[in-house]
Amino acid sequence: MTASVWFRSTIPSLLGLTLGCTDSAGPGDTSGIFVLTQVQQDPLPAVLAENPYFVIRVFSDTIRLGENGTGRISGVRESVPLQGGTGEGPVHLRTALHYRMSGSQIEMDFDCPANADCIPGPHLIGNRSGDQLVATWGPHMSGRSPLSYQKVVR
Repeated sequence: MTASVWFRSTIPSLLGLTLGCTDSAGPGDTSGIFVLTQVQQDPLPAVLAENPYFVIRVFSDTIRLGENGTGRISGVRESVPLQGGTGEGPVHLRTALHYRMSGSQIEMDFDCPANADCIPGPHLIGNRSGDQLVATWGPHMSGRSPLSYQKVVR
């Protein structure tokens, strides 16, 4: 085998090995649209969080992760007061987010509006398993979890 033939047959194999060993958990591999299906074991609508004053119920929730580390979360939720007063009927919420990989986890930070005092991220921490995204609340957040999302296949 001449050096030229060896070079042409070996380089593609080495390139394939190199590419095969790269970090497969980059933002491009996590991108997609994920729809909430369960909060803990409860199907939607479900209680997302509660405190002595309010119950927050989620009717729908969708996470969209772009290939560039940005995305958004949107859905319909309502606040129900537990001690009188008026709550907030079902409202549509939409928040931009940024995400990054930390090992095999996806750490998501909700964007903070200008002049707002926001809780530090990560706000949601997700793990992918096939077409599933299972998320828990970040260390400074509270609510019921895990949140189970199903990837939308187009």
